Amino acid sequence: MEAKITAALSNLGLTPAVLYVYGGRRKFICARGIEANGARTNAGAVKRVLERITGCRLEDPMFEFCDGRGQRLSMTLTTKRKYTVERVCRTAAGEMSGGVCGDSAVMFETENDYFYALISDGMGTGESAAFSSGVCSIFLEKMLIAGNKTTTALRMLNGVLRSRGGAREYECSATVDLLEVDLLTGTAALIKSGAAPTYVRRAGGIFKLHSKTLPIGILGALDAQLIRLEVSEGDVIVMVSDGVSDADREKEREKEAGGEGECRGWLPELLSREWEEDMTHMAKKIIGRAQSLGSRDDLSVIIVRIGLY
Repeated sequence: MEAKITAALSNLGLTPAVLYVYGGRRKFICARGIEANGARTNAGAVKRVLERITGCRLEDPMFEFCDGRGQRLSMTLTTKRKYTVERVCRTAAGEMSGGVCGDSAVMFETENDYFYALISDGMGTGESAAFSSGVCSIFLEKMLIAGNKTTTALRMLNGVLRSRGGAREYECSATVDLLEVDLLTGTAALIKSGAAPTYVRRAGGIFKLHSKTLPIGILGALDAQLIRLEVSEGDVIVMVSDGVSDADREKEREKEAGGEGECRGWLPELLSREWEEDMTHMAKKIIGRAQSLGSRDDLSVIIVRIGLY
């Protein structure tokens, strides 16, 4: 790649004295010692040529003088995000929770261009449930922002919850429903431990992703399932707690083979036939419908829409 880029820059009158290309999912291109007066092009053309060679979108090139006489330039380019996310979150306390919602829901981006959305449902009700789910959301957010892998963070969290549960002589556990989206490449993953199903709205179809795992903090070994997927512009991912998914158990019972496929039920019907582009209003509608169907549990909804950066 360095040889191809050097040749391409030379054809544009930007022959570098030194050129480096490095990085994995995020590439860095650094060219130094370019004659300032030799250019026969502009920054936009340079970027387009290098995007064809590298096969990824690039930020605009940044130029600066690298000598005291203003005759030689250095140029740097880095990979540009391919996707952005629009997101909304809504929670509501259940009738039995004493006004304290036992669910925790957080969404955040990291400096290395990952987006995360998390719903954690603490076992039990009220303050004890809120404590367990709060530990999960705070711990995972700190660990992932620091650059740790999801599996590492979840294993450590499992140990934290189990040790505290033993000290207090009661079970300290919570579900984990974690979405990870690589904003550079579009690869994504759902990591589920005892979590409710997740729904993907794509090209008019509704797809259900679910797992058969236990909440985190119950077993000594981490019990989690990782579901990989590729996201595209326009995809909508709907994450819910079990207070939503179990609002009408009879309508949710359906014949399925495997963990992924087209599905029916009150929530996918709502997402298909009553979909609204205003995601805040859609989240409110989901919560309201679950309550009208008789749900007495805590309710959480996260809706994420994928767009081009």
